[in-house]
Amino acid sequence: METPDAVMKDAKESHLLEDTTQICREIQILMSDLIQLKSEGRTGEFEDKIMQGSALLLQLRHKNREVQNDIDSRKTIGQSEKTRLEERMQEVSNCAAERDYLKQEIERCRNFKSQQKQVHMISEEDFLKKAPTDLTTASDPHQIMLNRFRYELQQRKDLGTKIEELKFKKRALEEQNRTKKKKVDGFDAHLKAITKVSKDAQDFVQLDTSLQLRKHEKASFLPLPLYTLYYYAIVTKDSYNVPMEVRIVENNNLGNQKLDPACIEFQFSEPQMLRSPKIVFYYHAVLDIILTHIEDGPLQQSQVLVDLIHDDSGDQNPNPKTQNENSDLGNYRAFKWAQWLGGLDFIQEPIFQDESRLTRVSAFKLIFKLKNRIVLHQSIISQLNQLSNKTSFNSAKFQLATWMEISPVAYQMEFEDGRDPMESTSHHIFYKGEISAREKDASGFTVFVDISTRPPFKMNFKLKYGSKATDAEKEEGTRRENLVNESQDGLAANIRKLIDPNPIIN
Repeated sequence: METPDAVMKDAKESHLLEDTTQICREIQILMSDLIQLKSEGRTGEFEDKIMQGSALLLQLRHKNREVQNDIDSRKTIGQSEKTRLEERMQEVSNCAAERDYLKQEIERCRNFKSQQKQVHMISEEDFLKKAPTDLTTASDPHQIMLNRFRYELQQRKDLGTKIEELKFKKRALEEQNRTKKKKVDGFDAHLKAITKVSKDAQDFVQLDTSLQLRKHEKASFLPLPLYTLYYYAIVTKDSYNVPMEVRIVENNNLGNQKLDPACIEFQFSEPQMLRSPKIVFYYHAVLDIILTHIEDGPLQQSQVLVDLIHDDSGDQNPNPKTQNENSDLGNYRAFKWAQWLGGLDFIQEPIFQDESRLTRVSAFKLIFKLKNRIVLHQSIISQLNQLSNKTSFNSAKFQLATWMEISPVAYQMEFEDGRDPMESTSHHIFYKGEISAREKDASGFTVFVDISTRPPFKMNFKLKYGSKATDAEKEEGTRRENLVNESQDGLAANIRKLIDPNPIIN
């Protein structure tokens, strides 16, 4: 649709053309008149015609000037429209280029494969707990992910710095070790010279050190953890005169190929021990731990060494580096104190629990505590063996008629009347003894003993009277029961107290 300006321009052009044509026609008519006047010889009228011609020429020149101005104006408008068209064409070209670029970017986004899954990061729960508050307060999931990446990057930078520091310390320690190793390597020549010089003195005092030298030479083939444990044991035995034997023996457990072919045996010897069990230490090469087992001993040996130090049951792999391996220990125990004696660096100095007090302990104290535990265990076995000779427990009023071990179920059935329940039955053994009266007017009773097979091997005595017992006898029995439970005496001594005809007075 044409604009009003365009319509006005077209009307002006049409009027200008008509005016110019009219002027040219009038000039043409005037020239014809001049030619006719000249042919007729009427020259007197030339002046008027010339004046009219001059006026017409002036009008023609004026119209020509208007035409030229109009042409210039149209050229200017045409140039302006051309520039405007070129700008529009440039904009169209730019839009087309931008459209192609956006298509490429959209295609790249659609084909984009993030490496987020390849980056191992801490869980979102740990991030929310450990990260600074300014990183955890975002609500947008995308921003939370970016914050997690920032936190992970910072943590890795910090750990990288720490690793470089540790590597520097490691190089310094390696240099120190090389310096010390040179000194240690030089000891061999000096020791050989000392051995050679001291040979005459050994022959003079008739001292045979060949056996110890053979033992030490044999120990040099042990794995380092077992060698360290052997060293601690030998030093403790010789320095503190501990009555024990330390032997390097062959591992007879051929079924477990992961154990080292050599093992170490501890065996303590005390006058009151009838038969001391052997404590055997094995090295598990795959798990890099020391395993412990007790041989040649009765009474649930797996529980004897439990909690020798604070919170140490020995039923789990203590090495954090190999906990993901198959850690089935079988009949063996991986006590923390054994790892520490073997010098394994993932175990710190063990802690003893003495009532409410926790104290650190050295190697010789640990071996002493091990010996005392074995002695206490053997004492209970000895007292149980004493009860097999029932005649030694007879008195003028009572006698030990029967003595037998009973099951946990039988023990529970005896005390269904709401008396103190047992804490557990898996680590307890139960005995029942019939105490009969020698006199007709006296009533016998039954004594039940609950013995814990886990340290500190506590005992709990319970008495049970028949229906014919008098109230006085039951009251006396309750007093005896409380007294023997409070006493620190052993099993056999407490049984004798219960049989003794003399009343126990608090």
